[in-house]
This record gives sequence, C-alpha cells and structure tokens, in this order.
Amino acid sequence: MIKSALDNLSLEKFTYYLQSNGWRRVPYNNDRMIVFARTEAEGESSDLVTLPASEKYSDSAVRIAEAVKRLADIEETTPQDIAGRIQSTEQDIISLRLLLPPNELPSVEVTSYLFQGLRNLIIYGACMEKTSKRRFDQPLKLGKEQARHFQFAHTFQGSFGFTIESQVTETHSFPWRNDHSRPLQRKVLERITRGFLFAQNAQQKQDSDEISQNFEQGFNANMCDAAAEMLQALQDTQILY
Repeated sequence: MIKSALDNLSLEKFTYYLQSNGWRRVPYNNDRMIVFARTEAEGESSDLVTLPASEKYSDSAVRIAEAVKRLADIEETTPQDIAGRIQSTEQDIISLRLLLPPNELPSVEVTSYLFQGLRNLIIYGACMEKTSKRRFDQPLKLGKEQARHFQFAHTFQGSFGFTIESQVTETHSFPWRNDHSRPLQRKVLERITRGFLFAQNAQQKQDSDEISQNFEQGFNANMCDAAAEMLQALQDTQILY
C-alpha cells in the first residue's frame, strides 16, 4: 500500500528525520539494528522505533516499511504522511491552496497573477536578506537567482493546490539551529511566512503599521505589492498558505 511512498526512502534520511524531531539513539544488543527512543512526558515510558543498521541487509526495505508504520501509529497519522515527511527533510516547501467552489478551476489569467506575485515575493525576499530596504527600484541579481532556485512541484488534491519546493543541501549541519548556517532559501521562506503573519495582524487590527513597522523582518514595499497582486487577482477567493 505504501510501496510508492517508500521509493528512494533512504536509511540516512529516516535517521536524520528522527534526530531532528526529538528522537535519540539508544544502545541495543543487536548490531544489525539501531533503535531510537523518544519520551513525551516525564515519568512516561519511551516510544521506540527500530531500523536496520544497514541498507545492505536483504530485509532492510521490509524493516524500514515496518518502522514507517510504527512511527505513523505513534504520530497518529498515516504511513504515507510519515514517508512524505521523511522524503521532504531536505526540502523547504510552500503549499498554497485556493478555496474554490466545487468543480471550479482558476482561469489562466488568475493563476498567472498568482505565480507572478509569488515569484516577486521570492525575489524581493532574497533582496531583503542581502540589504534591508523599504523599497528596491530594481531587484538585485541575487533575487533573480533565487527565483530560479525554487521549483514548481506537483499540484495536490483539494480545491486548487500547488507547492513550491526549495532543495536544502546542508541537512547534516541542522541549518535552522543558528543564523549563520541557515541557507538563504530558508531565510526567504521564513521572511515570507512572517510577512503573511504581519499582514494578518494588520487586517485584524485595521492598522497598516503592523506591516510597515516590521518591514525588516517581513514585507517591504515590493513584497507588499507582490502579495497585493496575488490577492487582487483572486478577488474574494480565500487562499491557504
């Protein structure tokens, strides 16, 4: 049932996923297996996940599949979801979903505005990480390079949904742990996320200062223009980010 989701699911990615989500390796008396434990609350017994020590073993694929199912039970989700999370440990992902009426699809013109706005969010988000300015007359070369780095991935079911992916290569340095080692692409996505949150607060408070006073952490004028371009094209259609 989950064979396709387990394709190319490496042992290295699995162990990295566990370690980055609070699991720790514990001693085990069988050198063919490695065991990870996690305790949710003090005084409770630890959850355990067992993996093969090497992908060279003939039963390693079966053991990894069993570990995925075990982790899905612990996380109270599906094996497909767990496999997807593990596969995406080397990626940062933006997911956008338009809440359209049943059986309705967006026009080509609407989607062109949507993608153009998202492209400009990425471009000027990267520019802001280089030089913090309220507005750029022209995007920096760095911004255009980042627009080429991000990739348009598969659409997903549920109204109209799509994903934008950014490959992260420095996984083993745990790049989110300190500002100096975090890759630029991750900083750009974090800025976009903060910008949307500031915009949401501004809407709730009916106070645009929530955006302008936080431009160094969120949207500058160019990014505001990009977000407005996206939302104007959608009119009354809600978008989940």
